[in-house]
Amino acid sequence: MKFIKPFVLPLLLLAVVFLFKTVYVQELSAEQKEQVVKSRFLTYDQLREQLQLSDESDEQGVESQSAQSQQMEKRIVSNEQLLSHMAAQLASRSVEQVASYVAHDGIPLDQRIELLHEIIINDAYGFSYDDAVQLVLDIANRYQPGSESQKQVFKLLTQYKDLLKKSSPLFIAVENGYKQTILPLIEWSMKMAPQHPEVKEDLQELKYRALVRAVDEENVKALHGIYNFSQGISKEHATDLVWHIAKNGKSASLLPELKKMGADIDQSRGRMTPVIQAVVNKYIDVVEQLIKLNVDLNKIADLETGSALQQAIASRDVPMENLLRRSGAHE
Repeated sequence: MKFIKPFVLPLLLLAVVFLFKTVYVQELSAEQKEQVVKSRFLTYDQLREQLQLSDESDEQGVESQSAQSQQMEKRIVSNEQLLSHMAAQLASRSVEQVASYVAHDGIPLDQRIELLHEIIINDAYGFSYDDAVQLVLDIANRYQPGSESQKQVFKLLTQYKDLLKKSSPLFIAVENGYKQTILPLIEWSMKMAPQHPEVKEDLQELKYRALVRAVDEENVKALHGIYNFSQGISKEHATDLVWHIAKNGKSASLLPELKKMGADIDQSRGRMTPVIQAVVNKYIDVVEQLIKLNVDLNKIADLETGSALQQAIASRDVPMENLLRRSGAHE
């Protein structure tokens, strides 16, 4: 017993240390790891420590820092893990929540772009075309305007032509207040057009299609936003929008705004003028607005078509005929 006594205290201390290590330094369970990521995003070092990431993890899928450029940061976890951890955000279909997660400082640019790609192409997440464009622009809006990083995010729009065909990126940028993206988006699209002939037309018409959407939705705020941020619109585009209203009967209330922007409300195209076109299509509210703007009711673009009043008489549109006569139109 006397021989054992000198070793009792050291053994007791070792037992305490072992117990402490077992209780406080044990590896996190899978559920705990998931909770760490879901609860809050940590710095790279913190998250690496909490998730017990090893060098083996890097070798299996995460590029090492030496293999990347000096500007590129190491990845925290794989894309699959991140998508799994952001399940709640994806299920909510909230662009803001998903973008906030993807934009975390710990996720490097190339991985952000890959995550956006995965979210856009996966129909199971249920994001619409507008949502997909907004998600891309939300991330792009977080970078310095015109920077290479922002341009790399913009490139997602050329990878998915439907995002350009079925959505209006400029409109979405203005509507959501992404001021960091508006002018760079226009400049970038014009430079990218020659490199992407398959979407060249869409890129060249970026501004005009955004204006059309603002008109169709009778969105004065967006119309002015596009006009102001894109340094005005051409007289031709303003006039095209007047014709668009005359042909479709939408948003007659925006005609005064378009005239202020330089639209020619008396322009002749073929056999028509905007007011004759509106009369033919029986859009009386459009005609009323054009009259308030002092449109030339008696202008004839083609003798066979005749005047606005003659068209109203020919179609037996009595309310339209009475409106035109009261406003000074003659046969």
